[in-house]
Amino acid sequence: MYGLLFLVGSNFGIIDDYVIAETLLIGKDLPYFIMESIGRYFPLNGQDIAIISKVSIAPSAFYFYNLLQFFFIIYLIVKLLTYLFGKNYKNLFYILILILILSPGFTTSWFRLLVPERGAVLFLSVFAYCYIYFQDKQSNSLLIMGVVAAAISLFYKETMFILVGGLSLYHFIFGYRILTIKQKIFDILLILTSIFWLLIYYSLVYINKGEAMYGEGVSGQLSSFLKQILSFSLSDPFALFLLPTLFVVRLYAIIKNNERINPLYDGLIFASILYILAYLKLGIYNYYYLLPIYIYGIIAIVFFLLKKRYFSNIYIKIALILSIILFTFGSFPLGLHSISHYKNTPYNYQKSLSFLTDYINNSDNKLVIHIDGIKGSNNEPVVSVDKFLSYYGVDNDKYTLTYGEDYNNKDLIFITSSTMININDEYFSNLLINYKIIFMKKATFEVPDFSFRALIKSALIKYKPVYVNNHNITHKSDFYILKKIDDKND
Repeated sequence: MYGLLFLVGSNFGIIDDYVIAETLLIGKDLPYFIMESIGRYFPLNGQDIAIISKVSIAPSAFYFYNLLQFFFIIYLIVKLLTYLFGKNYKNLFYILILILILSPGFTTSWFRLLVPERGAVLFLSVFAYCYIYFQDKQSNSLLIMGVVAAAISLFYKETMFILVGGLSLYHFIFGYRILTIKQKIFDILLILTSIFWLLIYYSLVYINKGEAMYGEGVSGQLSSFLKQILSFSLSDPFALFLLPTLFVVRLYAIIKNNERINPLYDGLIFASILYILAYLKLGIYNYYYLLPIYIYGIIAIVFFLLKKRYFSNIYIKIALILSIILFTFGSFPLGLHSISHYKNTPYNYQKSLSFLTDYINNSDNKLVIHIDGIKGSNNEPVVSVDKFLSYYGVDNDKYTLTYGEDYNNKDLIFITSSTMININDEYFSNLLINYKIIFMKKATFEVPDFSFRALIKSALIKYKPVYVNNHNITHKSDFYILKKIDDKND
């Protein structure tokens, strides 16, 4: 049932998908995502759907690939957990899978097209499967497949070298005395692969970067750091509370109680913690940034909490209970809302563009269209509208797009799901003084955002609005087009 949602009503959305409209949909190649000026390098993002576009450019074809990825990853995780821990815990495995697929990071990655974490998770899952199976079987085919999958994952997301290199380095160092030659070779190849990626990144991107790297504008600010911690806590509580607590408990057990280091499972935790710290240092946040560590984290948590009985530890219990509460009232509602939002928004967006295309083409005058609710440098919705209008054959001499605070004396106002303004009765009452609604497309059914995040945001907007940049509380998938009232004709 969950998987079928990928296909139902699939369409191109307002965020990112305009890149597809100006490339794949018109027979051009999708560019490699390399942005030296801000230090970004994830060239393989979208190249899988570029291959699919040779067969079909229908949105359903692209989302069918997401569906295949979804089933394949779930299959790998369940098979790996069953192999490691037996069939007695299968109900627990399915609960962990539900936590994964209902997390906002997963729903956002799988119900959109150009999110690099999806490809990174796919190949990291293949790598983890091969790597863990290899520890027992030590077949050459698993080694080759594992190294190749790990290498591919690095080119989907810059931070993936931490997970691949961190695990292999930890496993090699702390398992050196007990590892076989083949196990050491596998680790060395993974370490060299990570180093090779770093050299590529340094030579192609870092030395050519501009004045500011991605995220440098907020990195180091206390308020931004606290906001980042709060955001990750509400979307990824198991990653922010349970994994670090498990890491500290293990460290204490190893140092104080002389427990033996487990090169594999401690390595999974170690690499995951490094990954979290990297994003805290970068000072950036999004729902899907920590998604890859779920592959490592699920395996490590099952091993230590059940096999090693760490569940009885009081600190683990507190972290687990806190994580469950935050997931239940924070992540889970947000995940459901994300599914609803990313199913409704593309359909409503394309219907709005269809109306706007006809309206512009039937107009005798050049129209000034204001995209309302776009603040600061976040003008991606404006770019998206422009690119899709061009794709639909609208001459750009027939319209001008504007954004910002001033919407007065514009021919049309286009309100999208990406607006950063709180869409309420007061907002519309002000607009409808000089404008009238000529098109409206709302979601047939939408799951409201009842998460902790939404409640906290509502309180801040009410009492401390200066701390909130985006005042769109409900984050609905609704679109409106308004026309300036002409006293002579309206």
